[in-house]
Amino acid sequence: MTQAEKFRCCLRLLRFRDWSVQSGIFLLGAFFADDLLTRDADFILSSLTLSCLCLAYGYSLNEFYDDMKERLAGNGQAAGQLIGFIYGLLALAVAVAWLISPKTFAIVSLIGLTVWLHSAPPLRLKTHLFWRFFLNSLGFGLFFLAGASLDNRVTAGEILMGAFIFGLYLPLELIHVLAHQEADRAKGLRTFATVHGERKTTFLTLSLLCGLILYAGALWQFGFMKTAPTFWTVLNLLMLLGIVASFGGQNSIEAFGKLRLRAKITCLIFGSGLLMLLAVKI
Repeated sequence: MTQAEKFRCCLRLLRFRDWSVQSGIFLLGAFFADDLLTRDADFILSSLTLSCLCLAYGYSLNEFYDDMKERLAGNGQAAGQLIGFIYGLLALAVAVAWLISPKTFAIVSLIGLTVWLHSAPPLRLKTHLFWRFFLNSLGFGLFFLAGASLDNRVTAGEILMGAFIFGLYLPLELIHVLAHQEADRAKGLRTFATVHGERKTTFLTLSLLCGLILYAGALWQFGFMKTAPTFWTVLNLLMLLGIVASFGGQNSIEAFGKLRLRAKITCLIFGSGLLMLLAVKI
């Protein structure tokens, strides 16, 4: 494998396009806990670098064992170099987190462990129904807390909001597996959609969204969220609920692909609006 081919493999592993959405989770945590823009430029740059390193490690490890390892079955040297690159990203993330704060270091270390348990052998828990469902969402909840911990403290409100992010990714994961059930069956992956079918998966998705609406209301009631972010959150959860309900009887891969696209657009609008509300402290 030439150096150019290795470089292209690294770029493919990183999945840059996914960062445009997921990096917002880290920023939500940072602005929920503190006003990141009041910090000096070096701190902001270090924080953004940490966010990118965490995402790079998570996506590249998952992509390597999902696809790249099989392609490089006859080239052990190249596979070993890519694995070294991936774990190098984790080492850099942990090092940057240590420079930022001890609590950030602890949470980023947990993210590293969670991603490894989810994606890498010998456990590779994503092949197990419950653990795939749980660990994927847990990773994003911890990612929110990593952003919230930049000031070296994690409050009860931040933990509860991190639990909301964890809960939000549960129905999003169900929508994802609905859209990818044929590919998951081909890979032999047990997901909620491949095991329990479209109807039960859709019902669970709707139930989780209803639970999230109630949870957001409870956060507002007990003073952990302000009125404007709560209203925006509930509004977008209701939109997601309506989108999923409208696809309830359309049991086709094309329909679920459209559902996933609409859910991603809604989440992008929701995340952007919530980030703006938190940044301006409304």
